[in-house]
Amino acid sequence: MKTFYATVIGSIVLGIVLACVGLYHYRHLKRDLKFLVVYFIIAAGCDTIGSYLGIIRHINNAWLLNTFISAEYVFLAYIFSLWHKDWVRLWIRISIPLYLLVRIVRIVAYQGLDALDGFSYLLSTVLLASMAMYTLYIFQRNIPDSSLKDPRFWVSGIVLFSFGGNLLIHAFQPTVVTWSARNVITILAKLSYAWGLIWHSRKGMHGS
Repeated sequence: MKTFYATVIGSIVLGIVLACVGLYHYRHLKRDLKFLVVYFIIAAGCDTIGSYLGIIRHINNAWLLNTFISAEYVFLAYIFSLWHKDWVRLWIRISIPLYLLVRIVRIVAYQGLDALDGFSYLLSTVLLASMAMYTLYIFQRNIPDSSLKDPRFWVSGIVLFSFGGNLLIHAFQPTVVTWSARNVITILAKLSYAWGLIWHSRKGMHGS
């Protein structure tokens, strides 16, 4: 349990740091990364409040997790849509209201807000990992020489690592070990995001 609590605390602290880093560099970022920073702020708030309610107060926080899963899909899917054109952008944006409709139906007809909706979580994980994989494929094919300098590439890589890793862990029975593994993946993703934001904003300030 000590490892689990350590990873929870680490994830919360890094989430807050990531949100602060994003806010500090916000004015040097383009539209897509500004949306990403807003997502980081929401994630940091939900992680902090959710952990306080669930771990310290022992209060059911499933309603908050369900709400965050929906917000997460909306923000990340919209960001991916900004990086594509024509039918790909259209289908990604259509998927947003369709996903929210599925969430509403699941809440009203099946589980309510008091239980974590595993199906909707799995669905969003698969969809976002697929978007990240396709984005990596398209931009690696079109701009192989400068892909590492493009936020579309490194953000997609982090999303694929994060959601793809969680998808693999989802195949195992939930235990303290698997939840700790999820937290470790989240920590590594947040560190990568912070590095990417700092590097990209400095590149923008120096005009290189």
